[in-house]
Amino acid sequence: LYPIYKMNNLMIKSTKIIENFVCTLILLATLITSVEGQDQDDLIITSISFEEDNVFLQWEGGLPPYSVESSNNLSSWSERVKTDEKSALIPVSQLEFFRLKGSTAIIPKGPLLGQLSVGQGEFNDPLEIHRLKSYWKFYLPKGGTVSQVPSQFFKDLILNLEFLDFPEAKVIKFEGKLSDLPSARFQTSGQIMRVNWIWGEGTQRRRFSLEVNFPYPVNSTRNETIHLSDPNYTLSCSYSVEVDELVFWPELKTEKRKSDSVYLYELPEQEVPKWYNKNRKFTHGGINVETAYMLGVPNFRGSLAWIFKTPVLLEWKQMKITGVVDEDLLFKNNFAQTYQPGHHNFWEYFIADPYLEPEISEPILNELEERNIKYIYFFYSDNSFNGERQIAYIGFDGVVRKP
Repeated sequence: LYPIYKMNNLMIKSTKIIENFVCTLILLATLITSVEGQDQDDLIITSISFEEDNVFLQWEGGLPPYSVESSNNLSSWSERVKTDEKSALIPVSQLEFFRLKGSTAIIPKGPLLGQLSVGQGEFNDPLEIHRLKSYWKFYLPKGGTVSQVPSQFFKDLILNLEFLDFPEAKVIKFEGKLSDLPSARFQTSGQIMRVNWIWGEGTQRRRFSLEVNFPYPVNSTRNETIHLSDPNYTLSCSYSVEVDELVFWPELKTEKRKSDSVYLYELPEQEVPKWYNKNRKFTHGGINVETAYMLGVPNFRGSLAWIFKTPVLLEWKQMKITGVVDEDLLFKNNFAQTYQPGHHNFWEYFIADPYLEPEISEPILNELEERNIKYIYFFYSDNSFNGERQIAYIGFDGVVRKP
């Protein structure tokens, strides 16, 4: 509950001492409210300020849509604002208490249908894969009843989504239907369904688009089974600020862009052959790298793709980097490591992001930041390319430099 006092406009025109005192009362009354049934950060008001006869509230956590309610007696409440944004400007009366709610709908899930992942494969760039890395678990609704119209089939599914809150070094979790994404809008035409949504505010505001391209009409009833791997998926994002991407020719550097676009694949449940388990060890420029990961073939229209020339990354096991700081840097988290191969996996690009790895200590992260090391990049090729190796640091300023 958040009591907001207004005394004949005295607060608006008061000295800083009175205003700060009132704000202190408000913050002391803060009640952290988690959103029931959702695996997410707590929903909490982070900022309260006054603009003439209005109060401006900002918050973090929770899932949209958000509802701001008010009361002057703590017994009856009325909704003042409903929004997908994480802020609201509300007129205040003599005495008002405010409370904030996120989405409280508990969506009963049925069996897991399958999981999509950003394709860490041949046709994207390393940093755009890293920024848009995400894992999309789709569940059937409880009872398993879904439409046989492809576009509605996907709208019926329940999504558990994990994705990177770029440029913040944290992972966001979302659960709900595609239509529950903030400001979600659907478009369907012919064989294509597209859903657009917005995430974040200010310089962190991102506009997402997921294009789902089916091999059949999206608005006609299907008699055959609809598989999660039937369509081709393209996930795109446009940013409010410029981001960096690696350029490899004629020299290794970064260039600025304001959008990314990657493919999504359905990850298989089958065990992969032993030769898809990879281990790389090499030393370059005083830096030692040991990495272990699993490659494989994604699903295609209900089964493993039978022709797929460049396997994609299925799972990270571990990466250890020594020589950057006094301690070993050990990576286990999928979001902290990114892979991008060349054709037939003859050469491979790797990105290590220490700030997304929970096992790296805060003092080490502070040292890396002081040394302007945001990412650690390395390149590997086998004997077909004379065993070439390359390691570089990418700074917070986007500058690429050798160790």
